[in-house]
Amino acid sequence: MSSKQVITGFLLFTIVTVGIFLVVHQLLDVNEGISVVVAFIGGIIAEILYRKKNKEN
Repeated sequence: MSSKQVITGFLLFTIVTVGIFLVVHQLLDVNEGISVVVAFIGGIIAEILYRKKNKEN
């Protein structure tokens, strides 16, 4: 895996995780701990989908 793919994957994970956290915690008013777990799972799913898409190309 090239360094460009690693950096892109890391940025994708970070942006998705922060975005999901803000939506779940601020807009849906869910407990902070649950928001962190949901955001982390969402970030992992985004990273997995990104890697699968990269393997296909």
